[in-house]
Amino acid sequence: MSQPEANLVIPGHEKIAEPGMLLMLGIALAVSVELLENQLFVFSANPIQAGIHASQFEYSMIALAYAVTAICMIFTQGHWVRLWGYRRFLIGSLILFVAAGVACTLTTNVWQLGFTRLLQGVGGGALFTTTRVLLQTQIPAKRRVLAVRIFLLGVFGPSALAPFLAGKSIEAFGWQAIFWLPIPLALLAITFIGLALPRKHGRVHDVAPSDLPMASIGLVMLGIFGIELALTEFRFNYFSGFGHIPLLLMIGVGLAWYFVLHQSKHKQSLLRVHELGNASYLMGLFFYFWYYFLSNSNAFVFPLFLEKTLGYSFVTAGLILTIASLFGLMVLLAYFHYSARIKSKRPFMIIALIAMSIYGFSMSVLPADASFMHISILTMMRSVFTILLAIPLAALVFSELDEEIFAHGYQTKNILRQLSATFAVSVSAVMLENQQIKHVATMTEHISVSNPHWAQYKAKMAAVLANIDGLKELTLEQIDIYRQALFMACEDIFRWQGICAVVILVILLVQKRLR
Repeated sequence: MSQPEANLVIPGHEKIAEPGMLLMLGIALAVSVELLENQLFVFSANPIQAGIHASQFEYSMIALAYAVTAICMIFTQGHWVRLWGYRRFLIGSLILFVAAGVACTLTTNVWQLGFTRLLQGVGGGALFTTTRVLLQTQIPAKRRVLAVRIFLLGVFGPSALAPFLAGKSIEAFGWQAIFWLPIPLALLAITFIGLALPRKHGRVHDVAPSDLPMASIGLVMLGIFGIELALTEFRFNYFSGFGHIPLLLMIGVGLAWYFVLHQSKHKQSLLRVHELGNASYLMGLFFYFWYYFLSNSNAFVFPLFLEKTLGYSFVTAGLILTIASLFGLMVLLAYFHYSARIKSKRPFMIIALIAMSIYGFSMSVLPADASFMHISILTMMRSVFTILLAIPLAALVFSELDEEIFAHGYQTKNILRQLSATFAVSVSAVMLENQQIKHVATMTEHISVSNPHWAQYKAKMAAVLANIDGLKELTLEQIDIYRQALFMACEDIFRWQGICAVVILVILLVQKRLR
């Protein structure tokens, strides 16, 4: 075997000569399983917390368990593919993901759900990376455009239905139902991949399990855990003091950096970051970070805004998000049609950031009595951002990479995706609480029961807030202040998201690397 082949994360076997529709559908279904499950889990945070009697911090630790194991699987997936081949690795991952999902439905407390989600991270963490690398490196160019389009429908299609499916299934069967929903897709993916993917494709016979540098992996796992834990604790300890968090973060970053340096000297590097230093790729990572940051920040704030301040039910909130996501699928199909005619991808990204800025600023002045249709239309603007930034950005960033290091570039991007998600939620939660405290302080200075409109407004709010969890033990005056302060704090976050979109748009316009 030549030296270049030995260094590939995905070995240099011959490409799949005639990949059929069955294989393309199997790959798309495989990636949809993990993304659908994660969408369901994130949107259903409140019912899950109530079901297992978990605090917000405990729920965050469950999410942390998944994120850390997922990152570990992302940067080791090349080794497992070389050891087992694509077919065994993908089928094995899907079977473990399904089995762990079934186990999640049997859990009754935080520790049990945390452990089963950790197993799901092992099974599903590398599905996105592995399937995309498989398409790019193993499917001939003449079939790749069709394969990637089917793949993108798998990425955005099933997950578009996740909020509404979560709402209806939890309403009918309880929070455990969300773990059953991806199973049919997973079974189809296993069947299609098993029938269509060559048995030993991607496998290298001189690779052994012992080739995996376990000591280095142990250190980077501790490093990633330290970084994720620091970002998570920042959210909960910001107001009470966080002296240990910078130390935890520094240790985590130090261990991760040691791993990167060690891998740069390794013959079969798991993550060849040192070869990803071209300016276009680094600029792309910058935009990816802010794309994931804004997406996850909004995913955290928006359901809270709908349910806790506007009084929408869990099911109705899910319906609004699903309507917007289905509109996003229409945008995706339009992009498929026009992208081949427009050589430059930057105009699509400009439209995306303009849409996000309009969404952010419009949500920041949304009236408290905004209609279902009004909110749905604004949320469609966010879907435009999701589609028209992520897909053109990928086309620009990864077209610059040689096929030999494509896998490493995609691994790095997906590790960034996991880290930026945790960071976005932590920062948004701190900002939200900070703004809410400020607004409560302002309102308590000016509120007066002698105001002639107070009694009328008090009666109106009693009906709206009767079913909002966590507020029933407060007095009506306290509930009203809490709700108004949270409403204004959410609008502050939306305004900040709009400002961020404008700043990123300016950077996109002035930079010269991504055109």
